[in-house]
Amino acid sequence: MGKATRNIIFRLYPTRKQEETLTHWPDLHRELYNAALQERRDAYRKCGISLTYNEQQNELPAVKEGRPDLVPLGSHALQETVRRVDRAYRSLLDASMGLLFSMLAYKAVEAEGRAENVIPNGTSQDCFWCGAKARTCPCESTGVRTAASPSIGTTTRPSIFSIVVWSRPGGNHPRRGAVLLRL
Repeated sequence: MGKATRNIIFRLYPTRKQEETLTHWPDLHRELYNAALQERRDAYRKCGISLTYNEQQNELPAVKEGRPDLVPLGSHALQETVRRVDRAYRSLLDASMGLLFSMLAYKAVEAEGRAENVIPNGTSQDCFWCGAKARTCPCESTGVRTAASPSIGTTTRPSIFSIVVWSRPGGNHPRRGAVLLRL
């Protein structure tokens, strides 16, 4: 037999000042949440970088210095608010990537091609055209890379997701019309 649970109800009878504080704190958390979300958006739009939870969490002491009204909320509560932004951002990214992959697979089949998920580990160092490591790539010296894609294979940050879309049936080499997306 399972454990019995017992509900306990606590009734609060706050003073007027306590009631004002209790109704004001959710507004402060909402402001922090929206500010952290806007900071992530701006960082990506303006600089092309994605902020992490740790980067935003490390800024909280400076935020509390500039906004003393956040101090009574406590560090742990503020960190949890920033953590919620991070969880929401990751969920959105996962959903978006899943939708992107399914759309690419659909389009590949529609064009009588195929799409394959590729394990992204180390793909940022591989040449898209010949598969050699970027430092020893013969394509760089022979000029095979086009002006439209000079940085393929030499990205500065590691790939999170990779997918190859073969645009011709039976195609098995990037030079035969494949598109490699590294995100």
